[in-house]
Amino acid sequence: MKKSAFIVFVLFITTLGFSQSGLYKAIGKGVHWPVNNFVVDSITNKVFLDGWFLKAGFGSNEINAKGLVVWNENHWDSIHHILDSSTSFKKIDNDLYCTGRKLRKLNRLTGNWDVIARFGSGYCETVCKYQNKLAIFGYFDSINGSPCKGMATFDGINFTQIGNITVGAGFVDAIEYQSKLYVGGNIFESTGLFRGIGVWDGSNWASVGNYWQGLTAGVNRFYIYKNKLLVAGIFCYDNNAPGNAIFSFDGTNFDNLSGGFNSVYETAVDMFEYHGKLIITGMHNNDTYLPNSNVLCPAWISFDGNDFCTYVNYMNVGSGFLKGGVYNDTLIFATQKILGLDTVNFFAKFMGNMTTIACTNVVGIKQNNYIKEDINIYPNPVKDRLTIEFDNKDIENIKFTLANTLGQIIFEIANVNLKQEIDLSFLTSGIYYLKVQNNSEQKAFKIIKE
Repeated sequence: MKKSAFIVFVLFITTLGFSQSGLYKAIGKGVHWPVNNFVVDSITNKVFLDGWFLKAGFGSNEINAKGLVVWNENHWDSIHHILDSSTSFKKIDNDLYCTGRKLRKLNRLTGNWDVIARFGSGYCETVCKYQNKLAIFGYFDSINGSPCKGMATFDGINFTQIGNITVGAGFVDAIEYQSKLYVGGNIFESTGLFRGIGVWDGSNWASVGNYWQGLTAGVNRFYIYKNKLLVAGIFCYDNNAPGNAIFSFDGTNFDNLSGGFNSVYETAVDMFEYHGKLIITGMHNNDTYLPNSNVLCPAWISFDGNDFCTYVNYMNVGSGFLKGGVYNDTLIFATQKILGLDTVNFFAKFMGNMTTIACTNVVGIKQNNYIKEDINIYPNPVKDRLTIEFDNKDIENIKFTLANTLGQIIFEIANVNLKQEIDLSFLTSGIYYLKVQNNSEQKAFKIIKE
């Protein structure tokens, strides 16, 4: 059974309500069923994928895959005959591992996947680096025939149990931060010592906050960004968690990143860096918004330590990305849903630009809220003329920008009036984005042109 993410998913095999043509392109014509996880190997310039699929590619390029496949720049390679199908890939520095009934490591010299550990009837769920050793987590009672329960380190020769407590299965991610070992997922310690997140200081296990007690949610991913540990998963502020779906931790204090996303139904799945920005993928619905804004959350957003930003990649209800990464300086994503009318099958690259639709200055900055609270835009949907009306008289330095779904600017208006009318009769029917901004903030609104 694959354990690449704790999220509970519902599979929607439909096309989006809004065309994504041109924004995403299938890689190698995609795979035939959902992708759960992938890792990009910069040394070989290959992408290793695991999921629920049985085939990859289409037509003359179709191959049998059975849950494991490699994308090699312009063709697919099958490796399911080498590895167990109940496997997920993990990258640590430049080393590649396969978790599952056996733990394997890619041998760079021979190209073989060498077996490091066997878990009997159990399995390994995730691994990480800790004090220059390999830390192993999963649902097992032995390693290579010797007793060992659920958590161990490996120094290249010997396996050593981490502590003497029993933790319920459901490990999703683990990471070393400030010389301590953090584990997370849908996990719990049988005596109640910790739940959701546990931390090992080299001698003892302890809890990270007490808000996980009673929660049915868990952690999907850890990531260290700007010297803080970011935590993404399924949890909500209403249950005393530090934020909705995402928060940061500096080893002592929590930062809720302005409360997290504006929906208790939000799920943050993966985090990675692209050109210095943190990219956050997730599963979203049509009531999910950026922090402290009325801007809908798409399937991925960026965060630079201060601002959350959205891009031209609006996704419809029930959609989202499980995994993201960078391949040949291009954003790539894995999903459990077919995207768009051009059938981007579960593994795709982003073909749009990085033009932001909206950003929110949310971390430690007091905002002027009149853009969000004191603006009326009507009618929407609109046929001919759109009216933008401010209740607040302070509109100095405000300007409007209208863009299409490809991020192309249609027009800009500066020195606006308290009640501004815009003629949109010349536009074709579809979705547009109106950005309203001043010197300190900006908000975006989706406009439907009939």
